[in-house]
Amino acid sequence: MVEQGPESLGAGLVYEDTVPLAWRPVPDLQGLHAVRIQNANEEFLRVVSALEGQPPEGDETNEEVLRELQRLDAKIDLLLELVGKVLTAHTAMPESVPIRLSGASIEWTTTHAPEAESDVLIEVFLRPSLPQPLTMPARIVSVDAVGAGFKVVGVLGELCDPLQEWIERMIFRQHRRRVADARRGPRPV
Repeated sequence: MVEQGPESLGAGLVYEDTVPLAWRPVPDLQGLHAVRIQNANEEFLRVVSALEGQPPEGDETNEEVLRELQRLDAKIDLLLELVGKVLTAHTAMPESVPIRLSGASIEWTTTHAPEAESDVLIEVFLRPSLPQPLTMPARIVSVDAVGAGFKVVGVLGELCDPLQEWIERMIFRQHRRRVADARRGPRPV
């Protein structure tokens, strides 16, 4: 199930979700500030990857160790979720909007849109338990009226190779989870 993006995002895998998103105009993102943002993004995506990691598959001789690791992993996940809820309760989060993110562009629907042909800094909060955003510079290439809002499409600014790779890994992990969920079928209610 390879997901094809619309013309605006090109062909290939895309990350799709409804998440908090904020943007602000930025005239020019250069130098140390741009490097700091890219480094923070890379570190954030490493953390997200580690949190989403699957426990290793074990053979029958290590079944007891594997069960213990899974039990500890579940406890850590619960702790992180609780801490994340406390943090997000004390953090003003932006409005959640549907997004589509590829390795080169982003699209979202909102009631408050930037102007076409403007440069913006976009903050996407990918995990509710982590009130830290993925921050990306983008050039807005189109703003189209849809219903009571706008569909905004932006081309991501130049990203360093490691950051680009982490974004593509995140997109692929979400795709892989969707394929696995589709194979398992609907869960009983």
